[in-house]
Amino acid sequence: MLPHVPVPAVVANPGFGSGNTKVIGQSALQRFQDELGKALKDPYQVVMKQTKLPITLLNESAKHKRYHVLDTEDFASTFGPKSRRKRPVLKTCNLEVIDSSDVVIQVLDARDPMGTRSKHIENFMKKEKPHKQLIFVLNKCDLVPTWVTQRWVTILSPEYPTMAFHASITNPFGKGALINLLRQFGKLHEDKKQISVGFIGYPNVGKSSIINTLRSKKVCKVAPIAGETKVWQYITLMRRIYLIDCPGVVYPSGDTDTEIVLKGVVRVENVQDPEDHIPELMKRVKKEYLAKTYKVADWKDEMDFLEQYARRSGRLIKGGEPDISTVAKMILNDFQRGKLPYFVKPPVDESKIATEGEATSNSEKVENAVPNKEAPENMPQNAESDGNSSAGTSGANATNTQLAEVQDFSELKVGVEFDEEDLEPKNEGSNKGEDALPNEEEHVSENDEESLKRKNVPGNRHKKRKRTQSEGSVPEKKLTSKQRRRLMLQEKKKKIGVHFYAEKNVKNRNRNRRQQDL
Repeated sequence: MLPHVPVPAVVANPGFGSGNTKVIGQSALQRFQDELGKALKDPYQVVMKQTKLPITLLNESAKHKRYHVLDTEDFASTFGPKSRRKRPVLKTCNLEVIDSSDVVIQVLDARDPMGTRSKHIENFMKKEKPHKQLIFVLNKCDLVPTWVTQRWVTILSPEYPTMAFHASITNPFGKGALINLLRQFGKLHEDKKQISVGFIGYPNVGKSSIINTLRSKKVCKVAPIAGETKVWQYITLMRRIYLIDCPGVVYPSGDTDTEIVLKGVVRVENVQDPEDHIPELMKRVKKEYLAKTYKVADWKDEMDFLEQYARRSGRLIKGGEPDISTVAKMILNDFQRGKLPYFVKPPVDESKIATEGEATSNSEKVENAVPNKEAPENMPQNAESDGNSSAGTSGANATNTQLAEVQDFSELKVGVEFDEEDLEPKNEGSNKGEDALPNEEEHVSENDEESLKRKNVPGNRHKKRKRTQSEGSVPEKKLTSKQRRRLMLQEKKKKIGVHFYAEKNVKNRNRNRRQQDL
């Protein structure tokens, strides 16, 4: 609220009907215009007290006149053969979300993070909303190898806080770390009763799926096609944290029609001539993956591949001719939904790869030091300690260091089968990053080495090791009540489905006992 907005002196006109007329001096009018302009430009001040002065007289009409079409777009994109629209239609959906949110999360596709990144939004926030925080979330990390996700996080983290995420209600990744981060932002905004977190990004990158994962139930309508979310939706995550889901918006850029289709921005059923986009798709996806997925051994060119797959799948039209258009739409659908293995290789930078190796070793240290580092299924249990450690710091750099320590990429499960060439990076910088790990592990104590061994034991064996250690004579560390309860729940037999009853023949389970009594 403004401390005081000066009101200019008002002199009554001595003429007839002076009750409704007022005369204001030019200097007072100019001073009032300057003060009001400063208040409107300051995002932390709000003009609460209205004045009797007609504000419309202060607005310059030249600034609000209608712009000519060619002032906003060039002639080729407006009237040329590749014209997209007749007049500039400004997409204000994302801008309204930014205005309504305290924290903005831009969701990126892990297969192509730079291609699904909106520079227009970032420049707008730097210029108009510098006081609001922006976070990158790499979704669909289960569709790329782990080293690709790790390297993209390392590359993007210096610009904005970046997190890896796998949206799944049953088996998520990065859920606890993201909730921890939102709680820390909540402590930075202690003056507000609640904070709003807005999700923006390209269509079909998984904004609604992330919200469903954070709530552990389906609160937003989701589908593997673009444009499923059509309206805003407010979701309560906690008592002080609210989530805002909105439709995806794509700003005009230099992308071709094929690049727009392959990014999943448009629905495949609305694409005209889908076979025109297949050559670019076959350049991006390896030939081995296409042959393995569609059971086509060899082909001469793209049309030969489509014809063979159409005959093999029975997609024929009148006269026994292959239905090329339908088959092309099927392949584009598979590419958009992640059934075809594909990812954009991150750029190689030796300095960033070295920091990547240090971040990995630091994450292992933190995991060994804190037993309950992250609980993907439930709310994180160490949020208070993380919040207290970073309550005094503010800004993107402090959050980046916290993120590098929290996330552990060894728990990320890849859902697509890649060959050995893609699963391991083929550069010298990666070996340097891998060689940096043993030097960091030399300082690990004996207890941490035992926890490292336990971490490498998969699945049920990991749980059995925990039970044997809890039944031992002298435990190494005192367990908290939450840890003891978790162990009790793990030891308790789950009654689910066919395992609900101890015996299969529930109806006649007392038959043998009756015969013995007789």
